[in-house]
Amino acid sequence: MITLLANSLSVLIGFIILLSGILKAVNAKLFLDQLSNLKFIPESLASFITILVIELECALGMALIIRIFPENVIPSTLFILLSGFGVTVIGKLNKNIHTCGCYGHAMWIPLPISLLLNIVYMATLSWIWLIGIKTRNDYHLWQVFLILISIASSGFLIKQSLVRPIWDITITRPGRKFKIDWFGDLFSDPDPEQYLLVFLNKHCAVCKEWVIQLNYLSEKQQQIKIIAVLNSDLKTAKKGFQESVLFDQRYLPPSRFYFMAQQFPTALLIVNGIIEKKWLIQFPTELLD
Repeated sequence: MITLLANSLSVLIGFIILLSGILKAVNAKLFLDQLSNLKFIPESLASFITILVIELECALGMALIIRIFPENVIPSTLFILLSGFGVTVIGKLNKNIHTCGCYGHAMWIPLPISLLLNIVYMATLSWIWLIGIKTRNDYHLWQVFLILISIASSGFLIKQSLVRPIWDITITRPGRKFKIDWFGDLFSDPDPEQYLLVFLNKHCAVCKEWVIQLNYLSEKQQQIKIIAVLNSDLKTAKKGFQESVLFDQRYLPPSRFYFMAQQFPTALLIVNGIIEKKWLIQFPTELLD
């Protein structure tokens, strides 16, 4: 009974780790940016670490699922989880990490919950390892082949998605229904049929250039309501955009703000409750026509 439970938990955690690796692989640029934001990882190593971590997640996750070499795979997985836990804690203490990027920003998980889940995973795998999970000695070639396929396919996906996302899995992807409750009371007032939601970062030079263009757009396009969303830390420190702006400025808590937008500036065109278009860094000049 204990062995069955241990095997089942091992497969479950393996599936979670594999899913995490796949979601990162299809949009590896997000994970790379998060590593770069830590500041203490050299830029020359950030790309290498991105590829290594994602490939290891895919390989170790698959290995746990098919139960191959658990006596080696479990300690390796524990090392990866512990490393991620440590890096996240350091990033949080340095205020360089505000949100969990574990699943490619496909879902919002508060950072404390993410850290707690990591502790649960590590404790469970440690228990499985300590009780000595029973394994077979007759490993098959197909099992090794699956591991190699996991590494090769994830490597291919990473290479492609570092240039351009293969699949935008973020909740702000075009075509998705826009949910007001993502923003708490940010949209408590009646909203127009069309509005441009713009995520701006005070420390972003391009964002300051956008302010000028957004002012012009707000005068020219009266039918589109423009709302700039900023990190609420800026409001507390009174460091919001002090320039003369002709559009609303609203604030989100850091965890929500950095989950909704990973690159700055980011603009979303909302039409009748649907995210119709999304722009990253490049200003939506077609709205000026």
